[in-house]
Amino acid sequence: MRWLPIEFADQDDRVAIRLPCLEADLVKFVAICASKSPVEGLHRLLRSNPTLLLFSLGYYRESLQQVPSSARELIEVISTNGLDAMSVVRIGYGSGIHKKCSEKKLGDWFVEFSRARSNKKLRRSLEQFIQLFGFQKKRQGKNLILSLVGKDLRADQFVCSGIRRKENSGRLTRRWLGERGSELPIEALIKLGKKTLETSASHEQRLQRDKLASMKQLAYGASHEINNPLANIASRAQTMLAVETNQEKKYKLGVIYEQAMRAHEMISDMMLFAHPPVARLETTSIRLMMARVVDELAPLIAKVSGCEFRVIISAGVDRAQLDATQIAVAIKSLVRNSVESLESSNRQQAEIEIRIDRTELGMLQFTVSDNGAKIQSDIVDHLFDPFFSGREAGRGLGFGLSKVWTIAEMHGGRIEYSDQSEQGAQFILSVPQDPNTICSGKALTLTSAKASHVESGEGEAA
Repeated sequence: MRWLPIEFADQDDRVAIRLPCLEADLVKFVAICASKSPVEGLHRLLRSNPTLLLFSLGYYRESLQQVPSSARELIEVISTNGLDAMSVVRIGYGSGIHKKCSEKKLGDWFVEFSRARSNKKLRRSLEQFIQLFGFQKKRQGKNLILSLVGKDLRADQFVCSGIRRKENSGRLTRRWLGERGSELPIEALIKLGKKTLETSASHEQRLQRDKLASMKQLAYGASHEINNPLANIASRAQTMLAVETNQEKKYKLGVIYEQAMRAHEMISDMMLFAHPPVARLETTSIRLMMARVVDELAPLIAKVSGCEFRVIISAGVDRAQLDATQIAVAIKSLVRNSVESLESSNRQQAEIEIRIDRTELGMLQFTVSDNGAKIQSDIVDHLFDPFFSGREAGRGLGFGLSKVWTIAEMHGGRIEYSDQSEQGAQFILSVPQDPNTICSGKALTLTSAKASHVESGEGEAA
């Protein structure tokens, strides 16, 4: 058993407390933070260990001078800075002010903690945990928790199956009370975790460089060897179309021209992925940009019969520093992906939604969701590969999604796929937003019918 110190400074008052933490969980914490995909593992670990949850909340508050408003924000910060957070604390063997409690009290408390499904119950259970093991009185513990847990942080955002039953909580309780301190060198473990993380990052970067180098060479060769005959085919088709009078032949020539231009567009996408241009960041009105995007998307949306298409811009989102042209291309690519899915799913009521929000971390989020075909779990890892085809899963070619990934990288942002929606797919494009350009305006809802006329309104805000 280790005793993990949790400190919180507020003006001149410093609250310090040491709470019990299983050595095995400390090992998991370091290993998860050093892993390639730490988010899911941290969700489970923090939910099953209140000491690490309080430690993470305290580190978040100390480093960002604010409390998290969601579990997602907390996990993202800890997943990237968890090793640094652990390296600055001194972990003792029962040192500091603490006390033991009976197994029954701890078992009863853990059942309540694992069943917490609201912000209020989460705060109350953490307060009781501090009172069981720490020196704080009821009011001190309450003030500490209120200073760490955001008003919007809900317990049901932490997903951890298999810890709700009484027998599981009892087993964990016995481990907490019975585990003895060992000679496990936490400092050495942290160094090893950091080294593993750096080695993994270096390996990923090297693989990415080699991948991009191969793509660049292929794209340059393809653009020279393929674009020339494609241009010849397209120009000849255009010339013949101008003088042809037979409607059937004109249709066939039109198909030839269209397919030649489609192949040319694929080559251009390869070039964008292999050798992306520098983003030209300019102060952009999000509302005006989205009005133009909705206008341009109207013919594409019309391919899906009876599709309900909406764009929701949350209050406070107005201007941002970004490349409006490239962001528009990314949004249209994501919508095209949704349209292709809806065309193959034949839903009676098709829906596509674009939601634009501003996060507490200064990011601008473009969330594109639909109720088309679900993406199979075995192909999620390949979604943004340029040559991957997901048509077997009801989705289009991967060129569009790899283009979005490139544009996100150009802006110092990221593109994520979320499977939290009950049906369809949800893609989240996040790019940094200059906080000096944020305006506190009203929320706005755009639809295809209002594409050319944008009015401020009381739309739905996320």
